[in-house]
Amino acid sequence: MTEEEDEEDEEEEEEKKRKKKKKRKRRRRKKKKRNMTIRETFAKHRENPDCAGCHSRIDPLGFALENFDITGRWRDKYENGRNVDMSGTLVKKHTFKDIVEFKKSLTFEEKRITRAFIGHLMRFATAKELNPADSLRIDEIMEKTKNKNFTIRSLIREVILTESFRNS
Repeated sequence: MTEEEDEEDEEEEEEKKRKKKKKRKRRRRKKKKRNMTIRETFAKHRENPDCAGCHSRIDPLGFALENFDITGRWRDKYENGRNVDMSGTLVKKHTFKDIVEFKKSLTFEEKRITRAFIGHLMRFATAKELNPADSLRIDEIMEKTKNKNFTIRSLIREVILTESFRNS
């Protein structure tokens, strides 16, 4: 064997060792991840400043429904045997420990949630970003649907009757 071939063999061996080490590291991370709860996984995710802004607001809503698995079945434990923790805080004001308390906390923010829902519905229905004039439309829809307890049917009806929707 030439010196060059020896060097190539050594490089190949080193590359194999690096790949094995990487594979072991991936397996350890995967095993550790399997033992994490969704709450712990998302806490890690929120460490990224690009993600934290939105996730710090939306994650508590998801945690409130954590007792339901991806098919909607109720669960008290994750597959790894750890207990499901569905507690949280809604809009930094209302703490809850279960789905009943979460539902109750939503009622404290009914107008705020309805307003946000109308805004999302209008953006979806018109396929455009909202402008300042749309804020007035949202106020009108809130006023018109208040006596119907902001039912989804009444909200959709009022959105499709807006000029913004008809002109989109």
